[in-house]
Amino acid sequence: MSEVLTLEIPDDLAKRARAVASASQLRLEDAIVDWIRNALPELDVSTIPDAQIVQMCQLSLSDETQRELSELLARQREGGLPSADVQRLDSIMGEYRRGLVLKAKALAEAKRRGLNQGVNRNGA
Repeated sequence: MSEVLTLEIPDDLAKRARAVASASQLRLEDAIVDWIRNALPELDVSTIPDAQIVQMCQLSLSDETQRELSELLARQREGGLPSADVQRLDSIMGEYRRGLVLKAKALAEAKRRGLNQGVNRNGA
């Protein structure tokens, strides 16, 4: 799931973002999303309400992203990927790793709060 945002950024920042995107063979939007993702602090799950903790315990990649990941991994096994696809694979794997860490933190917090009855651990 994603949300469309319109941002007005200074020209010098836009030039830097375009240069990084071009060098990485990413779309400008993807490069900026990566910057934002890497700049945000880790979420403190101890401050999140119970209902959201239970939801976080069910985190998984979307069906579409899971299919894309499977396809990229299969193509990689068959003989390599163009650099743009390598970048996308890295991006998805980063999203997957961050999701696993967040899910693990949520599961630990759910256990600490005694919310285990509302948590299905097989939702990975």
